Amino acid sequence: MKQRESDVMARILYAEQLGEQVDGKPENCARVIPLLVSELERETDPRVIEALVYSLGHAWEEGASMAILASVRADNPDKDIRLALARSIPGGVQSKPGIDAVAGVLVQLTADCDGDVHDWACFGLSQLECDSPAIRDALIARINDEHDDARCEALVALAQLGDPRVLAPLLERVNSDRVWKLELEAAGQLSHPDLWEPLVELRDSWEGDESDPDIRAAADFAICRCHPDAKSVATQFEADLVEQLSQQAPADMDVKVLGSYPVTRLVFSWAQGEWEYRVRIWESDSCPLQLNQTGATATWIQFMSHLK
Repeated sequence: MKQRESDVMARILYAEQLGEQVDGKPENCARVIPLLVSELERETDPRVIEALVYSLGHAWEEGASMAILASVRADNPDKDIRLALARSIPGGVQSKPGIDAVAGVLVQLTADCDGDVHDWACFGLSQLECDSPAIRDALIARINDEHDDARCEALVALAQLGDPRVLAPLLERVNSDRVWKLELEAAGQLSHPDLWEPLVELRDSWEGDESDPDIRAAADFAICRCHPDAKSVATQFEADLVEQLSQQAPADMDVKVLGSYPVTRLVFSWAQGEWEYRVRIWESDSCPLQLNQTGATATWIQFMSHLK
């Protein structure tokens, strides 16, 4: 028994050492990922499987995530493995098939019986920034979750998608005696003007106390994003931006906007729409009322120049 336990510990150590070789070191991925995959395909001990999944996640590469999905199921009986799965598979996934595959597993994990697992599954979906009715329904099911972090991550993810169903719970939370930083971040992502006045009142209620500066910063940013003038300023900037980009775009490129603030995307397309690239204009840290429009336009022009 002691011999077997020491062998398991040695395999865990080997997995962790391989993980260290790819953590922030993409030059090692081509050599190390096949070694990790080979170990994962034949491993049976849950503790070693967990270590191997985390190490593959350190690679931050789509191939590593797909290898995890090929060997580890969302209904694995070991909760630590399911947690490793939720935490590891979103990293580095960029192709649509890859994103769809990862999102499908994360949707399953949002309903996991373990709170930490469905917390990380909600967070993973927000990181993927993908959208579907199944994703939204899975996140909606968590907005009243008893696990506070899972509830907050679901609110953030839905707010990033512009889902109007989070407005009511966010209003309730902003008007409550206790509000979480992630809830303020969700309010900023939703950017709904109905949240502006309650957010101002919340911030004003903190005058003279020693509230967390990070909480104050999150509230200030949410106030900026939800300001009644934010959408009109954003809409005008978007129109001006498309005009400027269109003037400097190659002859075979078309530039347009899709959606509206705060989820507006720039769409660059070629060959009458046969190929296109979409990118969000208003990232999680940008507010129309704080934008240096000249500098932002120059940045987008430079971005466009590298697309093709």
